[in-house]
This record gives sequence, structure tokens and C-alpha cells, in this order.
Amino acid sequence: MENALAALIDESFHDHLQLVEIEYTVRECAVLAGIPLDVRRETLALVRALIVEHGLIPGEFAAVDGGFTFVAWDVPIKCVLDRIDSEWSALGRELNLGDVVWLTRPERL
Repeated sequence: MENALAALIDESFHDHLQLVEIEYTVRECAVLAGIPLDVRRETLALVRALIVEHGLIPGEFAAVDGGFTFVAWDVPIKCVLDRIDSEWSALGRELNLGDVVWLTRPERL
């Protein structure tokens, strides 16, 4: 997962990260390593690391004045992870682009 984390950190300097990208990265690492993983648990662990250890900001995009703006989730990490897990479960389908949460670097706010 260290390689996955490094790749996601690098990507965060170029664009916002979507939950589906993080999940895909976990799945790809599991396949390459040939090991079974709990994809949801590992995805949430990477989200936690990206926020707590690397300073990314969780949030979502909202329509404002005919455009979109990033709205940060200003809540404790446990609430962030609980919300992601709950909303992900509520989808009742595979993740898609834009689902549940985005992560961004503070300088993008």
C-alpha cells in the first residue's frame, strides 16, 4: 500500500482525488501483489492517511453562482470516515466518478 499512497499523493499535486480513484488504486495493488484485500477497509485506511498524515482536505463540490466550488468537510476524522463508509454503503452499487467524497490539497481552497 505504500506505493499506492505515494501514487495518490503525487496525483494530488495535479488534481483533486476522488474516492473511486483511491478504491481503484487499492484494487490494482491487490491484483499486482496477488493478495486478497478488504478493498473498502484498505481504501478507508488510505483516505485516513491522506488526510491525517498528508494534509489533504475532504469535501465535495457544490454548485455556486453557475459554477462549482469545493466545500470542505470541517469535521473530525472519525466523522469523515464514518460518513464515507455510510454514504458508500447507501449507494448500493459500485463507486463511480464524483461519488461520496473528494480530497484536495489545502492550497487549492
